[in-house]
Amino acid sequence: HLQGPLPVTRFPADFQRPPVQNNEGRLHEIAIDAETIARLRGLAGGAGATLFAALFTAFNVLVYRYTDQADLVIGTPVANRSHRETEDLVGLFVNPLPVRAHLRSTAGFPDNLKRVQETLWGVLDHQDLPFERLVEELRPERDPSLHPLFQLKFQLDAEPKQKIGLPGLELRRIHSRDVVAKLDLSLNLYEAGDGVKGAFEFDTALFKQETVQALAKHFLALLQAIVENPDLPIAGLAL
Repeated sequence: HLQGPLPVTRFPADFQRPPVQNNEGRLHEIAIDAETIARLRGLAGGAGATLFAALFTAFNVLVYRYTDQADLVIGTPVANRSHRETEDLVGLFVNPLPVRAHLRSTAGFPDNLKRVQETLWGVLDHQDLPFERLVEELRPERDPSLHPLFQLKFQLDAEPKQKIGLPGLELRRIHSRDVVAKLDLSLNLYEAGDGVKGAFEFDTALFKQETVQALAKHFLALLQAIVENPDLPIAGLAL
């Protein structure tokens, strides 16, 4: 899956890349309405895929439209608790997985969705392989200005609990203003009722806030175009 030279995704940036990542980031929130998500679920079901795969494919299409790269490697984290013995253990087991998608620009969204879903199944079969071990095996050319293997990330989670009760304690989620951007750009989503919410996380050394605001609008427009004209070649979907 990762054999051969891995593509470096050169997402159009506002500023010249600094020689070393500084990891200072910001967020731009995004919300996808329930009707669009319901239609995406329908498309996913028809292709034997999941909502995660549909949104992940749409993000790949967005990146392709911005970069003109059809061979993409985008990271996604997994909980890495696939064994029952690890479900109740305290600790961070999250493992990032590089997913390499080969999009077909002349094909419609369902065809590309099937291809991405098959790739995801293959990647998930090896989700226990530590990311650090993968980097050791692949030995990519290291660059202190780039994250190894991928520069973009996509994530879809279940709706987070805002309050958590423990004996004698009541906990609530506090959103920090400090954002650490480990990658150039990430789209972190979660299911919220019948819709989906989340945020684009971006490196402020590379992108302006208004650039990411426009990117978010393009993503929502792309999702609308996908559900309205799914068989249109992805190269022709309106942004």
